[in-house]
Order: sequence, then structure tokens, then C-alpha cells
Amino acid sequence: DAMRIEVEALVDRALLEGGDAGFETLMTSREAYVNASLAELYGVQGPADDDSWAWVTLPEEERAGILTRAAFLTVHAGQRVQSPIFRGVYVIEEILCGELGDPPPTANNTPVDQPEDPDAGPMTVREMVDARTMNDATCAACHSLINPPGFLFEHYDALGRWRSTEV
Repeated sequence: DAMRIEVEALVDRALLEGGDAGFETLMTSREAYVNASLAELYGVQGPADDDSWAWVTLPEEERAGILTRAAFLTVHAGQRVQSPIFRGVYVIEEILCGELGDPPPTANNTPVDQPEDPDAGPMTVREMVDARTMNDATCAACHSLINPPGFLFEHYDALGRWRSTEV
């Protein structure tokens, strides 16, 4: 609920109060409407409890615009790990208005949260996605477009928290 409230407040502020710069504000704003839980998730000082809300400025190096908010990042992730594929598809289809079509019926849609090859050792989500999607020409045809915008969000975990290293 808190994530929804934050995004709705951002959209209202950007589009209803932003005038001619409304869309630009929506895509670049570092202002966030947070309660205590969201402030903690974003790593900023915020209200003392979850019943209080305040506008704060998010760290410049970590967030700008609606696509870096927990609401977007959480919806476009797996249950345990971020999903560059879900996030990349969204950017291509909904932001850039591209048409990818449906994945082939043989597509492996299971989340990438462990290496496909148990002998491969620890792998990052990026490495697992590339291993799954770029080693086959049929997959690579679309994933050469999908993966790069999805990888732009790799600093965010499945909940939308910023991280500098993947654990």
C-alpha cells in the first residue's frame, strides 16, 4: 500500500502540478513521498512511523523518476530476485512503445535465482540471464533488445532496495 501511495503522489505532483514539464518530472524527479518503511527502504531520513508521510529527496546516485521507485521495481521482479527481463520488456513495450510479441511456447519463464549449471559456481543475475538467453540464436534475437534496458536496474533488488553489490 505504501508503494502505491508514493507512486500516486508522485504522479499527481508531476502531472497535475508539473505543468509543461510534467512527464519530464515523472521520469526524472528525485522527490519521494514516504512513510517510515519507505524511507528505510530508500535509505533516507523520513517520518518516525508508517502513519506519517513526508516529501524527501532521494540520493542522486541511486534514484531518479518513477522507474526507480519500489512500486515499479517490485512489480517487475521475481519473488526473490530482480528480473532484468520483466523490467526490460516493460521499458521496451510501455516506455519506448516497441512491440516484442509473445515469447515462444518453449521459453523458460522460471525466475533466475540459481545457476542452471550447478557446477558453474556463484553467478550474478546478469550472468544467469545472459547464460539462459544469449547462448541460443532464437532467444538472443529478442533478448539482445530486452536484456540491456533490464540490466539498467540491476542495482535494485526484488523489493527495490539499492545495492552496490549483488549478494
